Amino acid sequence: MATSNDSRSDITVPAEVMHPGSRQLFCYWERIRGEASAAPRSAIDLKDITRIVPWLALLEPAPGNHSFLWRLAGTGICRLWGRELTGREVTENWRSNNRDCLMKALTGVVTAHQPFVARFVARSLDGDEVGIEVLALPVAKDGRREPQVLACLMPFREPAWSGESPLMSFALSSLRVIWTEPLPDAETRTLLPQGRPRGFLRVINGGLASE
Repeated sequence: MATSNDSRSDITVPAEVMHPGSRQLFCYWERIRGEASAAPRSAIDLKDITRIVPWLALLEPAPGNHSFLWRLAGTGICRLWGRELTGREVTENWRSNNRDCLMKALTGVVTAHQPFVARFVARSLDGDEVGIEVLALPVAKDGRREPQVLACLMPFREPAWSGESPLMSFALSSLRVIWTEPLPDAETRTLLPQGRPRGFLRVINGGLASE
């Protein structure tokens, strides 16, 4: 579906980022962000990552910051979900404890500029299942106080029923924060164990193991 582009020796892709498409986006984001904690959105050239464009999305906090909305969603994502997603809540049809975990991680992307990688199982209306990996990265837009979330949502297989049976429920199997930058304030610093090196990945409770 997408080829990996993580061969540069100066970019280390966390082992937990498994899908080749996710790994390609992580490397691209690392290159264009430079020393910044969030890559500038204006620096993104979709021609450089053509193969994964259908699986990219922009997410942003809804007014009041009580949820996240799909700002844009690629054609592959909309086909797999079986609906147009722009303007809808990202956590629609998620289990309540999984929703809280995902919201916490997305909030960390826009407030602490900390990416995360997660995997979840989506079930269609007809009862079919597909495994999906999501990589969420902060991107800064001129004039915005908080960054948006650039997300890559890659199914481990594109099912034959894609577009014919909409996805109706979602369950997290794992979620790890990728600590790429020092945390900016005391409140979020308490989440980071002391003495961890750059790139440390930390599990957020709330996946299937907690049910």
